[in-house]
This record gives sequence, structure tokens and C-alpha cells, in this order.
Amino acid sequence: MRRFDFAKLPLRNFWFAAGSLALIFAPGIARAQEQPTGTTNAAIAAMHDGIVDAARGQVLEGGGGNVSQGGTSVPGVFATTRSRLTDRDEAPWTNSGGPPFGAGYATEATEFSVIGSVYWTFNASPSVRTQVGLLGGYGEVDLDFQTGPVNIDPLINASGASAENWFYGGYVLVSQSSYYAMVTVTGTSGDARVVDLSPNFGGSASYDTSGVLATLDVGSTFTIAQSASGSTYLDVRGGLGALYFSGDTFIQPNDATQFISTDLDATYAGISLELFAPFTLAGGTTITPFVKGTYRHFITYDNEVNFETLNTVSEIAEGRDKGLVEAGMKYTAIPDKAIITGSIYYEGDSYQDTIGGRLGASVKLD
Repeated sequence: MRRFDFAKLPLRNFWFAAGSLALIFAPGIARAQEQPTGTTNAAIAAMHDGIVDAARGQVLEGGGGNVSQGGTSVPGVFATTRSRLTDRDEAPWTNSGGPPFGAGYATEATEFSVIGSVYWTFNASPSVRTQVGLLGGYGEVDLDFQTGPVNIDPLINASGASAENWFYGGYVLVSQSSYYAMVTVTGTSGDARVVDLSPNFGGSASYDTSGVLATLDVGSTFTIAQSASGSTYLDVRGGLGALYFSGDTFIQPNDATQFISTDLDATYAGISLELFAPFTLAGGTTITPFVKGTYRHFITYDNEVNFETLNTVSEIAEGRDKGLVEAGMKYTAIPDKAIITGSIYYEGDSYQDTIGGRLGASVKLD
């Protein structure tokens, strides 16, 4: 998170102050902690989902049905990193299930995360293979809060949040010929720190976070063109995901009588199409350019901030339909042994735009 010189901040004028006080003391309305905390929780949950998606990409890129063959039990390792920048607009929030009342903060989020795996590939037959892997990783995200049409207090621009999380879990991939299915289950734990100097929050707070993510991918790879220089393939993949995330109870900085906790749960379905074409170079190495498009629909998405003392719940909205376009290359440095993968991508929905990239490597140890 950027370092700010608070002494240089402009003074709030009377109208900003009056508007803030009206929001804080409006009858029956909880103070707007859903703005910083709900926005922060959405960023952490997206980081967890994104780095696990990068790990799945490291396994499945270039056709999940093409799991490398080897002996009866072939060990290997891989690691992949992801870095991205997200600009998020103000998203509506509701209070205790009522009509839209306000908006979460506009933010600029920078994220870096890494995940690695130790895996084993078992070949039950020439066409049926199983890969089992353990996953572990780390990620951090920094958010700069920004003023918008709804949240106009200039002190918001001097506020932000940061989070650090660990990831752990595993996956199972089963493939037969060109068909495959992959199940991934991962957990996360960490801590978040929110600094909001506006009257909405009135200071800083820290709280522990935890969550779990389960995904299922099912797909098949088809040959769509053949030539003397090589073949072109289309990988068609469908997926389901379920995510749960929570933040422990903390005390509101500007009101010690208020206790706040957070919960986020979501389910989604998606489909992706990946076009790739391997080219064999001198010495047996291979480069495989690929382009991929992904569409995801959130069946459910509930990002709730629980005001335990007031017994009320506020909920931040999220874009229900997301699209991603990715382009990259896989380089097989040592045939059937060592692979390096890199890509850049754009992801967007109705509230946010993201640009990012990932870089990964995998090595078989037989």
C-alpha cells in the first residue's frame, strides 16, 4: 500500500462533514464499515480463486488429456506465480436485505501470489493416467481506496487495506485419451488490515481471515487441423466452483461497542476454449503458443458484513458475469521433462477491470 503524508491532506469542507454525519447517524442504518471491509474481503477471495486457477492452468495448459506418460509412478514439481492490477468501481450495497443504500469503495488493487506443487503421475494403462498433487502457496494484495460519485470524502484517498494469506490443499487429475477431469480443494488463512480515516470507519483494524475453495474441471481436447509443420488443437473445458471465506470478529475503530465480522460465499460455473499448436524445434524442444477465452457466471455471490451488536447485515454486490482473454506460450525445454509457461491476460465484469500475467515451470523427477 502506498505511503501517504497525512499532513498534506486537504481539509474536509462543511458539506463533506455534514454528509458523513448524516450517513453515520441515519436512523436504523449501520455505520458503513461494509465499504472498506467488504471490498477488502472480495479482493482476498479473488486472490485465492485466482492463484488456484493459475495452478490448474499450469497442469491443464496445452490439453489436460495430455498428461505426460512415464513409469508406474512418476514424481514431479511445479510452481507458478501471478501478478495483476485491478481497478474496481463502486459497487452497490444493501442493508439487511433492503434496497440499495450506498456503494463499496472504488479501489486500485495490486496483487502478487505464488503456488507450488509436488505431484505424482500414475499410469494405470497406456491411455488412463492419474495425477495427484499437493499444493502450497502465498499471496499478498494491497488496496488503495478512492473517492467516487457516492463516496466523496477526500480522506478516503488516504486510506487503504492490505492482506497476506497462505494457501494449501491438493488436486487429483484423471485423464483417458483426450478426456480429463480435475478436482481441486484448497484452504487459505491469513490476516487483513484496513485503514480508513473517513468517518465511515475512523481508524484502522486488523482481523484474521480463512476460507476454502473447491473446483471441478471436465474437458476434452480435439484436433482441428493437421499439417506438415504440426497440428492445431482445441481444448474445451467446463467447470464448477464453490468458495467460502470469513473474517474474524473485530471492534469498530470509532465505536468500541460495535463488533463486526464478515462472510463471503459464492458458487459459479464456467466454460473455456483454448486453442494451441505445438511446434517442434531443433533438439526436440517444443514451443506451444495458446490463446484462451473463459466465461464465468456466479450462480450465487454473498459478501456480507455482519454488525453483531446491531444484529444487522450489509451485503456488497459483485459482477455476476466475468470474461477473461489470455494469450501465452508453453516451452518444453527438455522433452517430456521440463516445461516453462507464461501468459498475459485481461479479465473484466460490470464493476472491475484486471490486467495480469503469470509465469510457471514444471519438472518431472523420474
